[in-house]
Amino acid sequence: VNWNAIDCGETYRKYQHEKNSIWGPFGDTASNIVSIKFGSKVEKIPSYLCCNMSSIVSVIIPDNVVSIGDRTFFGCSVLRNLKISTNLIHVGSESFSHTRWYDNNSDDIIYLGKVLYKYNVENACGKPIYIKDGTVSIASEAFKGKDKLTEIYIPDSVTEIERFVFMGCAHLTNVRL
Repeated sequence: VNWNAIDCGETYRKYQHEKNSIWGPFGDTASNIVSIKFGSKVEKIPSYLCCNMSSIVSVIIPDNVVSIGDRTFFGCSVLRNLKISTNLIHVGSESFSHTRWYDNNSDDIIYLGKVLYKYNVENACGKPIYIKDGTVSIASEAFKGKDKLTEIYIPDSVTEIERFVFMGCAHLTNVRL
């Protein structure tokens, strides 16, 4: 599917597909879609656009895209190929959770464009975390539940820290800006 809609809104009809609720404009064709390429007019990809579309394997998000909404690709369980904009400045909550791409990602810190999306280390062992310079935002829940995290350094380039970033980080005592 080539997607070039620029005014998507956030309201889609809900329907059932293999016992999963799916939000999106694709109707009954959702189970046939294996690839999505966003076009040159798209700047923002709305929340829930492809949520639980379990047949999607590949997504191409070009550099004109600067924002991805909440749970946009959540539950796209076979999504493994992702080419993503280097210009992203916002990635919504759980946008890529429960995808093969996310589940198999071995990076300690997952960056999407200019966004720190997730801290991907189960046991931080009290060592400080240094966010790379040039990062402009930290996605919602990026460090959620990392209870051994004690210290983090945030560069001047970060202008936005989303909600619940440090939820469950009981031992975080130093945040250096």
